[in-house]
Amino acid sequence: MAEQALRLRSPEYLGAPHFTIPRHEVDGGLPVRAESLTFGAMVVADQQANVQRIFSEYLERHGHRKTPERFAILTEVYAHDGHFDIERLYGRMKTKKYRVSRATLYNTMDLLLDCDLVRRHRFNGTQSQFERSHAFGQHDHLVCTACGEVQEFCDPRIQQIRNTASEVMGFEVRYHTLQIHGTCKRCQEKSQRS
Repeated sequence: MAEQALRLRSPEYLGAPHFTIPRHEVDGGLPVRAESLTFGAMVVADQQANVQRIFSEYLERHGHRKTPERFAILTEVYAHDGHFDIERLYGRMKTKKYRVSRATLYNTMDLLLDCDLVRRHRFNGTQSQFERSHAFGQHDHLVCTACGEVQEFCDPRIQQIRNTASEVMGFEVRYHTLQIHGTCKRCQEKSQRS
């Protein structure tokens, strides 16, 4: 049996070292070794402190109020792995008894987008999907047109193309998005069985 691994990224942005924990040492998606849990907890705490500071400074610079609701939304966004839409975020916050209106949620997401703490994607249809962006390496997306599943991948050659294009064209790149649309393995297998 090929050993699968869970990859954990350090908090640095691109070029960060990666830590790999063998799948047999993972329980329910979480590392079971104490040092891994300690490292993970430190990364999450440091990341939360950094995004809180960045957002606070952004709000001050732009004359926005620092409300508990805005920081609760930021905390919830960074507690979630993967992509989400605003309605799912709103539902999670209601379940956790946060008192946040949809208007506050939409307005805060605009602020988080503006200060680069969140990225917006449109994978299928018109509904926006969001993901946290601070301290997460650049990655791209495979989108299944049959089931809508979104898979993330990272290929350093794409970063090299981005750097070359930037250098040749004299263009300052802030970020890029790449979406490859097709059919995922599960949907291909399902189609072959039918």
